[in-house]
Amino acid sequence: MNRFRRFLAAQNVGTGRLSTAGLALGYFVTGAVLYLVSLYSLSANGGRHPLWLHLLVLGAVCALMLLRTRAPRTALCLALVPVAVDALVGPTIPVWIAVGDLLYAASLYSSRKFADAILLWSNGLTLPIGIGTAVLARDWRVGVLVAGALALFVLVPLWWATTVRGHRDAADLERARSRALAQLAEVDRQTAVRQERSRLARDLHDVVAGHLSAIAIQSEAALGALSKDPSAVEAVLKSVRNNSIDALTEMRSMIGLLRSEQSVDAPRTAYRMKDLSRLVDSARLSGSRIEVTGELGVMPAAVDITAYRIVTEAVTNAITHAPGQLIGVDLTRGRSAVVIRINNCIPPGCAGNTPPAGRGFGIANMHQRAETLGGTVDTGVRPGPGGPQWLVRAELPLNTKEPA
Repeated sequence: MNRFRRFLAAQNVGTGRLSTAGLALGYFVTGAVLYLVSLYSLSANGGRHPLWLHLLVLGAVCALMLLRTRAPRTALCLALVPVAVDALVGPTIPVWIAVGDLLYAASLYSSRKFADAILLWSNGLTLPIGIGTAVLARDWRVGVLVAGALALFVLVPLWWATTVRGHRDAADLERARSRALAQLAEVDRQTAVRQERSRLARDLHDVVAGHLSAIAIQSEAALGALSKDPSAVEAVLKSVRNNSIDALTEMRSMIGLLRSEQSVDAPRTAYRMKDLSRLVDSARLSGSRIEVTGELGVMPAAVDITAYRIVTEAVTNAITHAPGQLIGVDLTRGRSAVVIRINNCIPPGCAGNTPPAGRGFGIANMHQRAETLGGTVDTGVRPGPGGPQWLVRAELPLNTKEPA
């Protein structure tokens, strides 16, 4: 691939050189024709010198045109020598046409500062030169002729180059802007992909981790009660079956949303606070004690779903890390926000009176979900009547419109 690019670059350079050589040859051939038909003189004594001298001067200027794109300022400076010779023997049209092209190239391909300087000096000197020539020749018509020739062969190429340069700079600026917009769009796309992946990761964690943790804990409780209380095994296994069905249902819903090309209302497939009794029954069948106080009432869908998932995550963590301990769920609704507190006693023997560190992303997911709605989640150890307790406190605003 790199060799191919270098080959194309070499071809472009070669094509540019060939075009410049063809342009220089075209100027020389056109000038030679004007010399042959005697349509070249700009002064009264222009036809008194041999043809070979005019062709030599024109050839020198055309040879310098080979540098018009690579070294335009150098070509213009070196052209002053044949131009001076042409002025001494009598200025001719072919030479000044070629000089006009060198002025155009110098203004177009050099720096803007140099191009502005050439244009400024050319505009400033055209009128004084015309007036000086009229005074020296004692004929105002000669001054007008000289000023007109300078305007035609000097100012017009410079103005033309300035216009072309302005359009080129505008095109470059537009291309740069397009590239910047494309890069910005790519950054936005990558950000959207990362956010969507993070949201899907949270949803998958909520769907899979909660149900599978409950299934694992309840299966262990069923095995423990198999020999002691066979009648309790049936209730536990029913709860295991219900958790399995719920997990499969939510997974199918999520897969359907991912495969769908249409906009689907995802929150309708998720559990809300009205389904809290299912979570309480599952926790009790797992061998944990749970008490729920207060209620939140009707809430926006995003807040309702987020609240349920935070409670589910906190209760699941409590069952996993503090089995058999009392879990308290306190629900409080204010005028502008709801406050959810989930606490459980820390089992004796935990290092530093903190629950064992989890291997998942439950706490991080709770923080992210609350922050999405503009709320907060605080977690940590707090003193309690029966010893240290692990507390999860979530505060969610009610005036949010963000999706869960």
